Amino acid sequence: MIGVGAGFISLVNLVEGRFVPGMLWMISAAVFDGIDGKVASLLNSRSEAGSAIDSLGDVLSFGLLPGFSLYLFYRNAPQDNTLTEIAAWVTGICYTWAGVMREVRFVSTQLERTRAEGFIGLPIAPPAGLNIGLVSLANLFPETLYNTAGLTLVLLIVITNIYLMTKSTINYKRWGGRAIALQMSVSIVPGIVAFIAWETFGAFVAVYLISVSSVYILTHLLQTLYRMRPGYQAES
Repeated sequence: MIGVGAGFISLVNLVEGRFVPGMLWMISAAVFDGIDGKVASLLNSRSEAGSAIDSLGDVLSFGLLPGFSLYLFYRNAPQDNTLTEIAAWVTGICYTWAGVMREVRFVSTQLERTRAEGFIGLPIAPPAGLNIGLVSLANLFPETLYNTAGLTLVLLIVITNIYLMTKSTINYKRWGGRAIALQMSVSIVPGIVAFIAWETFGAFVAVYLISVSSVYILTHLLQTLYRMRPGYQAES
């Protein structure tokens, strides 16, 4: 429930143009979401009601929040026109819909899977962090993504994430403490580079959030591509 509150505060900050606090509250929502599950497991207090509340919270924090941020991204584009207005509505609605379908998929496929087996399809939190980071970066530094290439890149990323969440059969692992620590440590490097280049804390937070999310997503995609190469099964 704390994560829902953090997600709501993040949404309010993004709407009001306070992108750095918005990103920090988004990170807090993800942290609280992970803590809630671990505490419930340790206390052996999981219940159907608790699982339902957790899923609804995920939809709000990691489905509606990034979906609405994408709407803001395209509506705030300097080259505001019919195409960007259409993109704002389509990406916002479709991403929110994908968040709902991701949670439906999780509930319907995860019942017979243990925590160690991970998820079928991309979990909802990493792409949400990626989208919030991209949108915040664009608004903090308009020259980065508010151009034809940037607007197209974000659209392609959104489409890819929707597919990975709703249709992909890739198995995504639940990373433990060491993997998460490595993920966060590696992501600091591009964040520091962004801070040096733009000389603001906002640049660090945006790029760090993008990097943390991308490391998880890309690691599983590259592992899947490696296993699909000819001769992999023979080597195994």
